Amino acid sequence: MRKLRFQVCHCSSEEDGSPGTELEFHTHQTVGWESGRFPRFPVEVGLQFEGLVNIDSMHILSHEFKIATRIDLFLCDATEKELAAGVFPQYHNARWRRLGHFLLTSNEQTTFKARELKTVHINSSTVYLRLVLSKCHLNPYNFFNQVGIIALDIGGVLTKPLRLTTPLRS
Repeated sequence: MRKLRFQVCHCSSEEDGSPGTELEFHTHQTVGWESGRFPRFPVEVGLQFEGLVNIDSMHILSHEFKIATRIDLFLCDATEKELAAGVFPQYHNARWRRLGHFLLTSNEQTTFKARELKTVHINSSTVYLRLVLSKCHLNPYNFFNQVGIIALDIGGVLTKPLRLTTPLRS
């Protein structure tokens, strides 16, 4: 298992200075992704992989006070025809399969200073991963009802490289 490369190919809402592309690389200077102010919920973030991947697990680090109440996960499987042709379906035309969801705590216990790290075991193949973030936890620090993800790490194996309509950024 290794860290899978991906790019954010869709973001229904993002704040200036904290775009979805912040999730593609994680360093000590990364600020992460945040939705725009007063977003229309649910907010969606779509990830595109280098090809067909088998995802083992995902680690997601939530913002300390811009916290979603729930995150739903969806996968897109390539059809046999698409695999034979070696191409991705378009993200917006993909056929989605709901994988499940997980909940995030409000973080009141830490007075909104700690970040919650969730590990999700997936063990499924996909070409895209869609995260759908439900409404935010309301708290005195989240003035604009935003949600945010500081880091996203997805482990697995690239099983079949496919031609990308948009190459992954280096």
